[in-house]
Formats: sequence, C-alpha cells, structure tokens
Amino acid sequence: MLQRRLRHRVRAGANARLRAAFESSFGKFVGIVGESGSGKSSVARMIVGAERLTSGRLLIDGQERSDRHTMRLTREHVQMIFQDPHSALNPRRSVFRLLTQAYESDQLAAKLGHHPREVRARQLQSDVGLPLDTLTRYPSQLSGGQKQRVNLARALAADPDLILCDEVTSALDTVVGAAVLDLIAELRRELGVSYLFISHDLHTVRAVCDEIVVMQHGRKLAQVARADYERGPHHPYYQLLERSVPELRQGWLDEMDRHMTATAP
Repeated sequence: MLQRRLRHRVRAGANARLRAAFESSFGKFVGIVGESGSGKSSVARMIVGAERLTSGRLLIDGQERSDRHTMRLTREHVQMIFQDPHSALNPRRSVFRLLTQAYESDQLAAKLGHHPREVRARQLQSDVGLPLDTLTRYPSQLSGGQKQRVNLARALAADPDLILCDEVTSALDTVVGAAVLDLIAELRRELGVSYLFISHDLHTVRAVCDEIVVMQHGRKLAQVARADYERGPHHPYYQLLERSVPELRQGWLDEMDRHMTATAP
C-alpha cells in the first residue's frame, strides 16, 4: 500500500486574513466549500504557488515549499484546473502542444523522459475520453466540455500527486458538468491521484468528495468526513450551506419557510 501523504498547512498574515490547515492523503478527494470570498481559491493558489504566503508554512509530502526555488519543485507534484476552460488554454497552441507542454520544463521533461511525446499525448487524449482527431485541433474548435477535458489531461500530463480543481464545472451546463465530474472520479480510481475540489455547491462536493473542509471569512470552520455527511451535529455554517441546496421534493420550500420563521430574531 502506498503510504505517501501530502500535508498542506497554509497560514497567511493580516493582509490575506487566511487561517486554514488541512491534510490530504494519497488518493483522497477533499472538497472545500464556502461562500464567495471565504478563501477557497486563495488556498488553492497558495498551494500551487500563484500567490505568496505572507506568513506560516506550506508542507507538501513533508517538505516545506515557500520560496521561489521550492515552489518550482512543487510543479512536479501539484497541478491546477481553473474555473474558466476557455481562458485557461492558449488559443495559438494545438491540443497536442498543450498536452505535451510539460516537456518544455527541464524538471518535468526529466520526470517524463521515458514517455515519448506522441505516445503520452495519445494516452492522455484517451484517458479523458476525447476523439483522436482532437490532438490536431485548436481550442477555438472545441466545446466547453472538451476544453475542460483538455485542461484535465494537461494537468495529468505532469503525472502529479495532487490536482487542484477550482470551480471546474461552474462554467459548464449541468449535463456536461456531471460528465466531467464522473470522469474525474473515474481517473481518481484508476490513477490514485489526490484531488482538492473547490466549489460553492455543497451538493456537488458531497457527491464526489471523501471529506469536506468548510471555510468562512478565510478560516476553516470544520472538516467533515463522508461517513458523517448525514450525521450531526455539524457546525451551524455547514448546516446553513446544507439548507441552501434546493431539493426537488414536495414540501421542501414549506420546511424552509418554517425553519426561517422559527430561527428569525
């Protein structure tokens, strides 16, 4: 059994007002939920090195990653899929070039050297369920769902231990978004990659994640395991998020009205 553990501790100073500590083990699917401005994306951007920590430490695989040199090393272990699949892809590059972009980094090229580029690109295209002729296309010739699959394949190209998913389905329609989530879950089972899944949609996070980290105002309020999703008591803010998810059943709106009346000051 592979015992590698990816431990992330992010603590920022007064400017970011972020206090978060959580742990993700190899092959785990951890979700972060909270309203807009709660610090979800800031955590992801600090882990991937897009934002600097003002204080505190970031540990990945037991090693501190805080300065520029060590953050460059992080790219071997951590990749990110961004919210907007359209702006995340260079429109001047074919899908083949996007999927083999990792070979342009000396570090990643050394890591992937035993995989010929053509073979690697075809394997990635197959893994994410794209037609073979996709490799010769450009982003402008792809649908939104296909673009997000390319983004996923590009993240997998670096053979990472952890992939950060920042609202990856919010720009997609419901059916396409569900298909992308199914694909991510399938690849997780096959490849054993850990995911940090950021979303404001508690229903989606509960459907795919092993654990949920609840954040508000830059602070981690709670961390709930899958086995405890339906159990209580939970933090009041988690319960508020839970009640905010609409349910397609008779009487739900009446229940919400009664609850709001009962809890009104």
